[in-house]
Amino acid sequence: MIFTTRLAMGKAARSIGLAILIVSVALLVRMAAGYWLGASVPFLTFFPAVLVSAMLGGWIAGASAVVLTLVAGAVYFRTMMIETPPSVAVVFYLAGCAISILAAEKLRNAHERCRKAEHKLATALAVSGVGTWRWNVACDRVEWDERLCRIFGKMPDEAPKHAADFLKLVLEEDRPRMMLSIEASLKNPHAAEYVYRIKHPQLGIRWVADRNDVLFGANGKPAEIVGASIDVTERKQADEHRELLIRELHHRVRNTLAMVQGMANATANTAQDLAHFKETFARRIASLAMTHALLTDEKTQSTTLSRLVRQEMEALGMPERLELTGADLMLPSDLAVPIGMALHELATNAVKHGALSTAQGRIQINCSLDDESGDISWSEIDGPTVIPPERRGFGAQLLDRVIQVQLGAKTSRDFAPDGLRVVISIPREKLTANANDRPSTFHAQAS
Repeated sequence: MIFTTRLAMGKAARSIGLAILIVSVALLVRMAAGYWLGASVPFLTFFPAVLVSAMLGGWIAGASAVVLTLVAGAVYFRTMMIETPPSVAVVFYLAGCAISILAAEKLRNAHERCRKAEHKLATALAVSGVGTWRWNVACDRVEWDERLCRIFGKMPDEAPKHAADFLKLVLEEDRPRMMLSIEASLKNPHAAEYVYRIKHPQLGIRWVADRNDVLFGANGKPAEIVGASIDVTERKQADEHRELLIRELHHRVRNTLAMVQGMANATANTAQDLAHFKETFARRIASLAMTHALLTDEKTQSTTLSRLVRQEMEALGMPERLELTGADLMLPSDLAVPIGMALHELATNAVKHGALSTAQGRIQINCSLDDESGDISWSEIDGPTVIPPERRGFGAQLLDRVIQVQLGAKTSRDFAPDGLRVVISIPREKLTANANDRPSTFHAQAS
């Protein structure tokens, strides 16, 4: 409160000081011109003093100037023995001063509002990264602000001066579309919006969105075009990525529904009764869901083989009986889903009939990667003696139909007496570019 009061008093003092200075100058001018003016137009220099004081210092300075000019005028006229102006003249002078002070105050307030609005606009443009430009149609002159220069990777002195120079910065295949939009706005006045590409000196190809309005002259013809531009490269990339994800989602949904239908049919054909069908089918659906959860968590829509294997063994409650060695393959979604299902079928079979059905049995998975393929080798160790099955179950159908036919991978099964061995050989081009061929050893128990 005290600070505010002191600030107001200081401002008032500065206004009064300004009025004293201006009135002093006006008085000196009036004195110098007194020889020629005499008693005529007595307030010739005082009235401008009031107006200037009000314009520069506000109403306080203006009111102070009125009082000071009256006092200074009275002293001057008596000293110089000049006839004092009549009361009517003084009244008209005061009325004119009052009107001038009010007009000056309104002008000051309007100027302050314009200044604040300009500051807000400059701040908004700076924060949003929007650049502005102006094209004088009549003389073909183009003006850019500094933000637009930054968008195009130009220094201010490198900004184009003419419309043709501006167009040269736009990729050639985008120029016709841009010109059609501008020409349409010239013929039928409306705001034109268009997107085009430029080649940034450092950042390469960039997308720029423009919006411009046409300003017409007194003759009704286009005088200027003013526009705003913003770099929308990130937004375009996000749109393209979203479209890619949507296509990937549609593709994955179709594949998943086909796989669920195949699982249902295969489970129904091998189930002993309804309870067995429900239990087996539920486990397979759960495994499929866990694989999809892994893919959803990854932005790349891919996952590693170690994560798939670890997830399956942890679901069975036997992570300590798994050993994974070799390369940790990176599997895209098209591979991860069927590979995950195959691992589930192999692990489930090992629990029922293979190495995981005994206390000392374990699973060893070895992965290798070369220029032609990535190989996944499943080996069961220290289990019961293997007896080849009499019929093909869902796991065998999955390996033969889905992995071989749909994915183009090669599979082999060896029902050796000391343990089942399965090898899945995936073409290298099917794996993601992030496949890690760095040798590593993974023990599920340690993780």
